[in-house]
Amino acid sequence: MNKVGIDIGATSTRIAVLNDKNKLLKGEKFTTDVNDFAHQMDEISKIINQMETQFGPIKRIGICAPGPLDLKEGRILNAPNLPGWRNLNIVDQFQQMFAGSKEIHLDNDANVAALGQFLTYPTAPHSLYYVTVSSGIGSGFIYQGEIFHGYNYTATEIFNSLPSLTEDKNPSQTGIEYFASGNNIPKVLKERGIDVKDATQAFQLRTTNKGIEDYFVEYKKRMAAFLATAIYFYNPQYLVIGGSVALKNQDFFKEIINYTYQITSHLEHKTTIEFAKDLEEQTLKGAANL
Repeated sequence: MNKVGIDIGATSTRIAVLNDKNKLLKGEKFTTDVNDFAHQMDEISKIINQMETQFGPIKRIGICAPGPLDLKEGRILNAPNLPGWRNLNIVDQFQQMFAGSKEIHLDNDANVAALGQFLTYPTAPHSLYYVTVSSGIGSGFIYQGEIFHGYNYTATEIFNSLPSLTEDKNPSQTGIEYFASGNNIPKVLKERGIDVKDATQAFQLRTTNKGIEDYFVEYKKRMAAFLATAIYFYNPQYLVIGGSVALKNQDFFKEIINYTYQITSHLEHKTTIEFAKDLEEQTLKGAANL
């Protein structure tokens, strides 16, 4: 029986239909209407109905959406980049749209990407920890083929982990995302008296500007400490790094990976650290397999 994966992003929405062997049969991509959910649902419904006509019955739909989410209720809470979707029970909306004829599943983008990366291995790993370093920083943990959600479905929401606790800053806004994400790199540099347009420019100037170079020395240490801590807590077979900031700056992140290996060299098991593979396609496969 066929299944559909939907990846809702702030810029674009992607939909793919897969068969029961996880082969991608067809994909569609269109601009996300961040202000009008009803219009977006009309577009999604049209595409899924066309896919069903072309490829046959679709049993399940998996939705990947940016957080924060209430996964127990199936609700998008206050995603900053989707102002017209806030406090929206998206699972109920899909069930109504298809009159209860399909299984509807929802999870956040990092968890879904983690599941998608898990599916890239020909033999299912024991466990996989996924980290995305992009405009924000998120993660997901797959243990024996299942997404680990924790007690209240907020496990691996790591944006404020490893906080830098100083008296002059709000302790809830000093963690790894506030220091190392694509959106926050220029903000941190501005606090240090350095103006850059964006994270891309910061990386370009990394070896030519002393202040930026010093920041990235600290960045490497903090990111390696974060990855090492994840290894200590989860003991994963694989640790996979994705996201635009990491994938566009792989030479620098290879330095971080090597530093992480140094930190954890005393461990009996050496976690294999890799970059994400076929991230967009695999995330859609992850969504379809929720």
